[in-house]
Amino acid sequence: MKKIIIPQFLRKSLILLIGLFAISSLFLFNCKDPSDKVKGLNSSDEVKGSKKLTSCLFPIRQNNKSGFINDSGKIVLNPEFDGVGSFSEELAYVAVDGKYGFIDKQGAITINLQYDLVSEFKEGMARAAIGNKSGFIDKTGKIIIEFSKFNYGSDFNEGIAI
Repeated sequence: MKKIIIPQFLRKSLILLIGLFAISSLFLFNCKDPSDKVKGLNSSDEVKGSKKLTSCLFPIRQNNKSGFINDSGKIVLNPEFDGVGSFSEELAYVAVDGKYGFIDKQGAITINLQYDLVSEFKEGMARAAIGNKSGFIDKTGKIIIEFSKFNYGSDFNEGIAI
């Protein structure tokens, strides 16, 4: 039988990394929203992603539908969408029957499901596409940068999009 020997310095490094991960996880997932309305979360539900969201809501997938839970694991927006994105700037994109739009933290549709593809909001704008044309919309759904023949564009970062 072979033994695996881990050098002392490597063992201490692994322990330090695990400890740092545990501590950072406490900060990443420590958020409370007193307005959360909750329902039970079944143990078979899958939590998608691992980053803290600005709204403290996390995407889940249950019975082939997507919704959101809070940091306590309670369902706050029922899984009724075909797909969802993370909340960004207080809105999250949702998909139903191949069309995308946006909802707020209460689940109200703020931008109608009319786009073929969208991105998360950054710097007050989201990339949206209809067919082979894409442009940028604001949080009300108003077109900020006209849809063009370009089928791809980057999100805004420090005021610049490519």
